[in-house]
Amino acid sequence: MLDTEKSQIDIRISACLIVKNESEQLGKALSDLSEVCDEIVVVDTGSTDNTVSIAKVHGARVFSYNWIDHFGKARNYSFDQAKNDWIFYIDADERLSKSLKAHLKSLPNRSGSAVFRFPVIDELAPN
Repeated sequence: MLDTEKSQIDIRISACLIVKNESEQLGKALSDLSEVCDEIVVVDTGSTDNTVSIAKVHGARVFSYNWIDHFGKARNYSFDQAKNDWIFYIDADERLSKSLKAHLKSLPNRSGSAVFRFPVIDELAPN
C-alpha cells in the first residue's frame, strides 16, 4: 500500500542581509524579520555607524565581510553563515507586508510543495 499522505515540511527560516551604514533602516527590518524567521544573519561590509550594534541588539548573528566589489560573493557568504535550509534574503530598507508576515508564519504548518513565491512591491517606483 502506498502512503499517499504528504509529510509535514520542516521549515526553519534564516533571514540574510548584507549591510553597510544602515543604522537608520536596519532596526525596522530586523523587527519585522524577528517575527517570522528563526535566525537572522547580518553580514556587515564595513559600517562606520552603529549598524553592527543595532543588529546585535535585535539578536542577529553578525559577521564582517571585506567588500571586494562583488555583490554575489557577499550574498553567498551570508548564505554560508545561515544555519537553516530555508533562506529569506532581504535588503535593510525593505519591509514585510502584513500578508507576507502571515504567510511566512504559516509555512511550518504546511505540507506538500516545498517551493514558494513571494511578490515584491516597490512602492517608490514611478508608475
